[in-house]
Amino acid sequence: LAEKVIRGDILASNGDLLATTVTNVDGKEIREYPYGDMFAHVVGRSTRGISGIEETENIRLLTSDINSIEKILYELSGQKNLGNNVITTLNVDLQQIAYDGLGDNRGAVVVMEPDTGRILAMVSKPAYDVNKIDAEWHEVSSNVEESPLINRATQGLYPPGSSFKILTSLALMRQEPNYKDYEYHCDSSVEYDDMVIRCAGKVAHGNVDLIKSLAKSCNTSFVNIGTSLDLNQFRELCEA
Repeated sequence: LAEKVIRGDILASNGDLLATTVTNVDGKEIREYPYGDMFAHVVGRSTRGISGIEETENIRLLTSDINSIEKILYELSGQKNLGNNVITTLNVDLQQIAYDGLGDNRGAVVVMEPDTGRILAMVSKPAYDVNKIDAEWHEVSSNVEESPLINRATQGLYPPGSSFKILTSLALMRQEPNYKDYEYHCDSSVEYDDMVIRCAGKVAHGNVDLIKSLAKSCNTSFVNIGTSLDLNQFRELCEA
């Protein structure tokens, strides 16, 4: 398909170009990424191992759905057909905010529209300039310490931390009809299965109900809740 079709563009939700194909003075097609490393992982690359949207939408980008008359004209003139464009849900402004906010830290930021699942922004750092991938491939691919090729948003594995307390709270609400009457006294630490689990800063939260437990992110209270749950039901909830 690449011999007959010019790879289509990848666009942000507002139509901004995230990836496009240009032809240099030698007639060679080059993939350009106007935002450099800002969309490096989510948009991906088409050389040195295809990745990101470039990979998942590869067949669409290399398929031309222009009308048949245009196709004939291109073929008669010895030119390639224009590939289909892919319009994403990515928001350039949100991506910029996430990119700047993450700064020089390692990690990822994902912004999702909850009721549709649309990904509005996805940033991973350390990143790399996709436009320079051929020239800097050895340096980028051999950097084991920073691993800039890894999309930490989709390929990294991280403990969920206190964000998981939302699911634990929901599990209690579903399993215990009288969850509003839940009470617990926090002394800053609790022992469970030969482990001592402490609240952040060794703070004792005192008497807490479910709402206060969540608001104060009380670790000991959630140990108490978690160990009281039916784990099979809890697992089913989490998987759902």
